[in-house]
This record gives sequence, C-alpha cells and structure tokens, in this order.
Amino acid sequence: MLLLDRVHWVAKPPDSTPRDVLLREHYYHIKELVLKSHRSKADPHKEYLSECIMADLSAATLRRRRDFNQVTTELRNHGICYRWGFPTKIIITKNGKSTYFASP
Repeated sequence: MLLLDRVHWVAKPPDSTPRDVLLREHYYHIKELVLKSHRSKADPHKEYLSECIMADLSAATLRRRRDFNQVTTELRNHGICYRWGFPTKIIITKNGKSTYFASP
C-alpha cells in the first residue's frame, strides 16, 4: 500500500513538455522498493515507457555533482557509459569491471 505524505506539481514555465510531479512516500522502505523495481531489467509495459522515476537530490548534492561536469562531458564525448553512485561518485563499468571516482 502506498501512503503518500505529499504530492505536488513542480512549477515550470508553460511549454509543450509536461511538468514533473514530486511525491513523498511515507515509508522509506516502500520508496526504495519502488526505485529498485523501476531500475530492474524487466521490460516495462508499453504505456509506462515514457515514465521516469528518480530520487530527489538535495541542492548540496547537485552542487557537488556539478563539479564533475567536465569529467562527464569527456566521458560522453568518448562514448563511455557511466552512472551516478550516491551521493557524488561516478561509476564506470567496462568489460564487466567497475571503477568509481569520488572526486573530479
């Protein structure tokens, strides 16, 4: 059962893209189950292909991740896939081996 403490639209200038919706799940373990399920490799139903579920990050975490802008740009330019570790690690996996960087 989902018990939500808060749900609201994010303010955004009017344009053609839909606004984001923020919600706060009452129970942390339910939130983690939802995020884990969304990240799983299972094929989503076709009506959910355009949905994206992401954890909300604090302003401090976003500022620290911005320090990696030059690094992430170079990774993308060279076609290297990466993902974010929490809170501010970059994880690169190549040939089945993962390497992480905690500072730019």
